[in-house]
Amino acid sequence: MQSVNRLPPPLLFLMSLWDAWQSLTREGEGLLRGQHGLSLREFIVLSYVGGGDYQPSALAEALGVPRYDISRTLAGLQAAELLSRSPDPADARRSHLQLTEAGEVRRAAAEATVLKFVAGRLQALESSPELPDALSLSRALFSVAGSSESLSPHLPPKENLK
Repeated sequence: MQSVNRLPPPLLFLMSLWDAWQSLTREGEGLLRGQHGLSLREFIVLSYVGGGDYQPSALAEALGVPRYDISRTLAGLQAAELLSRSPDPADARRSHLQLTEAGEVRRAAAEATVLKFVAGRLQALESSPELPDALSLSRALFSVAGSSESLSPHLPPKENLK
């Protein structure tokens, strides 16, 4: 195996991103399932819905997943009474998603678990001046992905960061 220092930067980036994703999702998913009975996808859906008014199709687009996948996730969250749908008064073919009271409680508890877990992992960034801070790294990843950071309901706007 080649030394990491000899890899072309784009390959090194992909490998490090893969390693970070695999590590964070494996451990994070275990915490979410064990403590809150949620998958990572279910937690992310609850976070998006809790952050604003979403229709199922817009949610699928925001998360970059097929509609049928979101439909299955939403059905499970509805069955668990964590999420509800209400018809769009202007268009009966559409519905709006809202968290139930139980959904908001579960989302908030799961968020606290995720924040504590990820904060522990991000500690390395704060203790190494040569590394970017977590918010700068997040913005850089949005940029690399070509996605809009405005899709994330909880990321503060750039103008609020001074």
